[in-house]
Amino acid sequence: HEGFIEFYDNLTTFLGIVFGYIMALICYSFMMFAKARRAEYFWYGLYLGAFFFHVMTLSGFAYQYLWPYAVDLQMIMGGASISINYVCLIKFTHIMLAPDKKPHNLLFNIQVYTHLILSLCSIYTLNTVFLKYHLLAVLLSSFLVPVTCLMTRKEGSNTSVFFALVWLVLLLTSVISIFDRTGLIALVIDPVHSLLFGFQIQTLLIGSALLYSYRESVIRTLQLKKIALIEKEKTAKAKDQILKLQQDAQFKLERQVKDRTLQLEGALSELSSASAELKLLRNLDGLTGLPNRLAFDDALQILGEESIQLQKALCIACLLYT
Repeated sequence: HEGFIEFYDNLTTFLGIVFGYIMALICYSFMMFAKARRAEYFWYGLYLGAFFFHVMTLSGFAYQYLWPYAVDLQMIMGGASISINYVCLIKFTHIMLAPDKKPHNLLFNIQVYTHLILSLCSIYTLNTVFLKYHLLAVLLSSFLVPVTCLMTRKEGSNTSVFFALVWLVLLLTSVISIFDRTGLIALVIDPVHSLLFGFQIQTLLIGSALLYSYRESVIRTLQLKKIALIEKEKTAKAKDQILKLQQDAQFKLERQVKDRTLQLEGALSELSSASAELKLLRNLDGLTGLPNRLAFDDALQILGEESIQLQKALCIACLLYT
């Protein structure tokens, strides 16, 4: 009796430390979600909460403190909680890997809806046979997740490999726990301890995946900045070339305009000289070289305008030769 009490106290202390550790991770995840508004923190926090609830169910603490008189609820919550746990982890994996191809996104969504349906069915069905088949369906449908992770692997990235390992560890610990609960195998340690051991490995792998993903994003950002800097230099060179071409074209156009202006001024000067010479020839008699009638009319018009302007009389004298 004293040995059992000591074992129970040690188990309670151990699970209390583990629950505190998981609660700290949950608080950190939701704080990061509230600060960064990134969906992966939200779904990882839900996954931690679902795992916390699942461990409480398997260890008997949920039955002891949450529903001490609901034996049927205790029977179904183990299967339902593992399905919800898988749903949250699948969504977290889907967001972290961010597949480019539609078939891969469709596979992740199908697996999410499959586990949701299984969890709902386990809640509304108390048949023991169905509960066994439910656990089998959960395991079989989950083995597709690490395969999907590897299918979404991008060139030069190992993030999908980390998540495939996370799922393999989760599935292995789940299989061991389920086989022990159904009597197929007999473990030396408590199945809850195997789950918690697997959870620690998963946490390390997920942390490694997040660090690797952050490293990849930093490298990608540096590469994009380098490409942007190269493009900026190319743009600056192109602008300089365009500016030089514009200056050359403007200089060439100004020179052409100046040459054309000089040509026009020369032509106008020649035209003015020709016009003056033509007017002079028009007003002279070709035979005698004396001013003719046209010269007389021009002079008369000019004198008439001056007489009107100066308000003076105009006299015209004519000398006749006989």
